[in-house]
Amino acid sequence: MMVDWLTCRVPVCLEAPIADGHTIELDASGEIRRCTPHRLKVPGSFSSSLLVRAVGLDELEIQGNPAKWLAGHNLWGLDCPAALLRAALDRLWGILGLDPLKVLPGPLAALQGVIFTRVDLTAMYELGSRAEVLAWLRSAQHQASIPHRGRGVFREGSLILGSAKGKAFTRWQIVCYSKGQEVAAHPLPEPVLSDDQLSSWVDRQLRIEVRFGRHELKETGRRFLSSWEGGEMAAKLYDEKIALIQFQATEQADLTLLSTRVQFTIHAWRQGMDLRAVLSKPTFYRHRREILDALGVDINIPPPPKPESNVVPLFRVLEARPVGRPDFADRIDALLRAAAS
Repeated sequence: MMVDWLTCRVPVCLEAPIADGHTIELDASGEIRRCTPHRLKVPGSFSSSLLVRAVGLDELEIQGNPAKWLAGHNLWGLDCPAALLRAALDRLWGILGLDPLKVLPGPLAALQGVIFTRVDLTAMYELGSRAEVLAWLRSAQHQASIPHRGRGVFREGSLILGSAKGKAFTRWQIVCYSKGQEVAAHPLPEPVLSDDQLSSWVDRQLRIEVRFGRHELKETGRRFLSSWEGGEMAAKLYDEKIALIQFQATEQADLTLLSTRVQFTIHAWRQGMDLRAVLSKPTFYRHRREILDALGVDINIPPPPKPESNVVPLFRVLEARPVGRPDFADRIDALLRAAAS
């Protein structure tokens, strides 16, 4: 498990505000009604960046992916939000031309005063290929749910659970997607872009993120940096949310909800029959829709294996141990450090 995104406010003592321009709103008489400072994009490793802004002189706002900003990727990284933020600040002061001894009101005050308004924790689960990861996502769209929040929704290639209709969240949500597909859309840095071992590993990864919003952090007492010391707390909170996901086993579905002809179709699907070869296209999609509506089962994807199989069923994959730091991670990080220096 690692920290993937942070949004926070750090108490500081600045000589001048920090912004990348302003948007000014005038009233009918031409007087300034509102002046909104823009966030400054601070470049990091390769194409990654952090967004920073200091509206006043006593608080610095930071948002972004510090792991990617520091290392050039977010495939693995630190599991403690407090440690990751400290590492990012150590680098940020130099880029902004600030002296931390003058900027920070004091080590203890700075530690106690940092407030998080968003924390994303993420882990990877390995399947056999990118195709299997995508099949898992399609299956989970109809079989996975969270009590009192219902099933997930697809948005921009990701399955989002725990947030109504996948809208912006202020409490928490779980986001599942194919890491291989994401890397294809947003390639890794050039020094490791064509590394066969890395590419093969990434293609097999199902990425599952738990995103904590400002209301959830406040109500659970996790707003302050001091409450995240060590990686144990982050891992505990991540596991608690993941444990809420429930998966429907297709064997337990009530087939009496279906017409006789459609019952035959799902029986044939369970036996591994190629339904497109025996049903016309309109019939296939009509039966698929009826089965989806009644049971939440998608016959457009392979059925789960039979109980005697030693293959882990797709809807049981979350019981697998998350993938940790791979054996070749040190080699990849060394290549990126050399290219960035």
